[in-house]
Amino acid sequence: MERAVWVKGLRFRYQRGKGFALEGIDFEQRKGEVVAIVGRSGAGKSSFLLCLNRIVPDFHTGEFSGEVEILGETISGKKTYQLARKLGLVLQDFESQLFSTKAELDIAFGPENLGIGREEMGRRIDCALSAVGMSEFRERAPETLSGGEKQRLAIASVLALEPEVLAFDEACTDLDPMGRAEVFELMKKLKAEGKTILLVEHEPEGLFLADRIVILNQGKIIAEGSKKEILSEPELLIKNGVRPSEMAELCGALKITPVEFDPIKVGQIVKERGFRLKAEVLAEIRKRDEGVKNQPGEVIIKVEGLEHIYPNGKKALSGIELEVRRNDFLAIIGQNGSGKTTLVKHFNGLLKGSKGLVSFLGKEILPKMVSELGREIGFVFQNPDHQIFSNRVYDEVGFGPRNYGFSEAEVKKRVEVALELVGLSGREDENPFLMTKGERQRLAIASVLSAEPGVLILDEPTTGLDYTEQIRVMELLKELNQKGRTIIIITHTLWLVARYASQAVVLAEGKKILEGSVREVLAQAEILKQADLIAPEITRFGMELGFPFLRVDEALKALGKKLGD
Repeated sequence: MERAVWVKGLRFRYQRGKGFALEGIDFEQRKGEVVAIVGRSGAGKSSFLLCLNRIVPDFHTGEFSGEVEILGETISGKKTYQLARKLGLVLQDFESQLFSTKAELDIAFGPENLGIGREEMGRRIDCALSAVGMSEFRERAPETLSGGEKQRLAIASVLALEPEVLAFDEACTDLDPMGRAEVFELMKKLKAEGKTILLVEHEPEGLFLADRIVILNQGKIIAEGSKKEILSEPELLIKNGVRPSEMAELCGALKITPVEFDPIKVGQIVKERGFRLKAEVLAEIRKRDEGVKNQPGEVIIKVEGLEHIYPNGKKALSGIELEVRRNDFLAIIGQNGSGKTTLVKHFNGLLKGSKGLVSFLGKEILPKMVSELGREIGFVFQNPDHQIFSNRVYDEVGFGPRNYGFSEAEVKKRVEVALELVGLSGREDENPFLMTKGERQRLAIASVLSAEPGVLILDEPTTGLDYTEQIRVMELLKELNQKGRTIIIITHTLWLVARYASQAVVLAEGKKILEGSVREVLAQAEILKQADLIAPEITRFGMELGFPFLRVDEALKALGKKLGD
């Protein structure tokens, strides 16, 4: 079959890079093939994609050698814009692809610069918006969109170019589960139409689409194989910063080889093979859940009848009632644009409700209290780069305590403690902007922890991180929670919610539609669907057997021997 992408001896070192980002890459992809590229943060995945349309080395300069061909033609000597008809790239930093005042203008920009006629351009805008489920957002200004909506708009702007090869650099990072499912369905459709797809992805759902999976480590290809071969090696995936499919882990432990890792089908196979659930293990789990649920705790944040209407007339929240207790580990979940971030911005006075009351320790929260509340309620933004501003790690983490008037000795002590907590000790003199995304995320957390708040709010704390980094951040939050801090996370990464949170609140279109323990919430598939959420694989598997599991180890413990053994 004709090849779409061909790479030989590709090496690249960034201008100020210590080592090679890519070192001797040989790669070939057939037309119509879907290839997933995986690996830890810093493995070279994004650099590889950027080499395919000459963003590297023309924009990101450095030492470059090797050959690259797209659709049978060398890209040597070509400009990025000349390659746009052949290869479209959705960047990991999707916000850098958006710059217009209206969504339709962002989508029109590419076709317009390719000289596409007005009528054809209109058709492409309509098709691209429809493909990503944003037809009603045509007139919206990109800055008014949620993170997930912006990401879909960036995808639409590339689809409008109608390239034969599509490269997605973690293009679903900020999307809710249903949004991700829709994009993956779109990719299936594009594949059926003969498009060639390159996919950098950390999540199993994306890997299920692939015909072939390639693993990068330190700029080199260290493993590749069919989807089935690679997904059947969870230890290899974990070692390389990729979250394995929960069904692959489960099936490996049970020595089951399903045709596909679909939770419902795996559940049916498990029943057919005669496995049963141990009643005593389920009773133990229920008892543990009850203990957590009935744990006494002082109400520290109370929300009563909260409504928020933005200046443009958009109602973001309606009738929200909520109590957060001391030492809770609360997950606020819901689809993109459901009001999650808007809600928590009322907890520290960043926003004031149009109606209703929000109080902290019985005192109404007002916008003028933002500085005062910063010592009590820490807030970590979704994008750490919206929070980091210093050129030195020490100054970044010390900024809060210094502003609160602490002595330099106390500032130094707090910086050391915060950096130790997030695993960045000894890096006080480094430039934050030269760190990886995961390191910057942990630095943003440290800059809030140095004020020693009792409540920590994190907006999508694991976005863009590889599996190893996600676990590291969440284990840190778990440790902080065990030491008495109240943790509130906004996320739609439900496997994280299942593993770490104790309570969950579900928002849909600005309203609270569900609240309870994490197990209670994740078991409500139909209500979750209203919020464009899908329970984790292991929970859906468990529901097929009659009990909503939250982790693979929990399910394995509950599954007894086959009947008749």
